[in-house]
Amino acid sequence: ARCAAAALVATAPARRGAGRPHDPWTAAAALAPELAEEAAYFAVAGGRRVAVEAGRARVSVREADDLLRAAEGFVDLVAARLGLPVHHDGSTRLAPIRSA
Repeated sequence: ARCAAAALVATAPARRGAGRPHDPWTAAAALAPELAEEAAYFAVAGGRRVAVEAGRARVSVREADDLLRAAEGFVDLVAARLGLPVHHDGSTRLAPIRSA
């Protein structure tokens, strides 16, 4: 999902004299207000990821599944906004990169 947000930000025309937010979620929400709710969700999830990696929090299987589904949906929304084909064959496209 973070890469999708970065792709969205990268396609936006540069504005002179105005710096873009460095956080891809803030920038994505500013560029595509219809994605603001999803961007806020992933911004919180990113903060939670840091806590999990540091051993200060745990994530249930249900929470991980919900996050994965949300990420796939967000990728589809960004793809559609960018005019790219949206993948819908029923298979899971994203997978965890490491297990707990």
